Amino acid sequence: MTQTIDTLRPRDDDDIPGPDIDDHTLECLGDTQLTSFTASPTSTQPFGPPTTLRWSVSSPSTCGVTVKLNGQAVAKTGSMQVQPAVTTRYALTAQARGATRSLGSVTVAVDTAACVTLPVPESLVRNQVRSVIDTIDAASGEISQRSAAKVEVVPGGITVALRLKAAVNNFADPDINVDFTIGLRVRNGAVEPFYKSFSVEVDWPWWVTVVTLGVSEFVEGLIADKIDGAARPLVLQAVQQLIEGMVDQLPDGLRLHSLQLVADEIRVTACPGGPRFVDDRFLVLSTGVLQGVVADG
Repeated sequence: MTQTIDTLRPRDDDDIPGPDIDDHTLECLGDTQLTSFTASPTSTQPFGPPTTLRWSVSSPSTCGVTVKLNGQAVAKTGSMQVQPAVTTRYALTAQARGATRSLGSVTVAVDTAACVTLPVPESLVRNQVRSVIDTIDAASGEISQRSAAKVEVVPGGITVALRLKAAVNNFADPDINVDFTIGLRVRNGAVEPFYKSFSVEVDWPWWVTVVTLGVSEFVEGLIADKIDGAARPLVLQAVQQLIEGMVDQLPDGLRLHSLQLVADEIRVTACPGGPRFVDDRFLVLSTGVLQGVVADG
């Protein structure tokens, strides 16, 4: 008998149908024109001064056209300062009733020639995660490992599979299977690991047909204490400390720039430069995603 206790997975809304497109909408988009779209300067360093994007779009006043810059709604005429971490293309689009028209784009080139990239092998990540689980295992008489944690670094994240067993007095001992994926991001020069998915499954022996409320509450308490309360935050902390340790070994003057997950390793890139550009009206993340808009006039 299998019982799912907790699941955290991203939603997929790709299959949601959009509204029908009428002739008026298509005419409105056809009459929407890009007057100007510039970037100044068009090239920068990873931690260099920001680039200013300026644009102007015209459309009939009777049309409910929305202008978007890299997916974010903006004013038809406006400006924004950005500081992308890598060479980034910024695209303007016009949208109305589910229809989209491309208006134009500019590219801001980021020169990373002076940056340094260090690999963090999968074996180091595996050892770091296993050390956390081993410590919890050694300190607990109620939950133990059926096998060593399986840890893999893949482009989609750090995948971990824990195969545990709970010790229940005067009852069958269930297996507890924990599967999760850790993502990595850089924010304000610091690494931030986070859970992209996290699931816990309790698998009772095949001959168990009924689980009493007391036993169920006991197992759920173990999960809350040993997995959610202990393992879950400590694993993130261990991954963060591993990457921070690699960055600390870099020469002075280099600052964490980006992280890339590939098969069997994490690539840590650091670049020369000062703090990221931040203004109280907007914030530009290391992925080049835009937040906040300053409209002209």
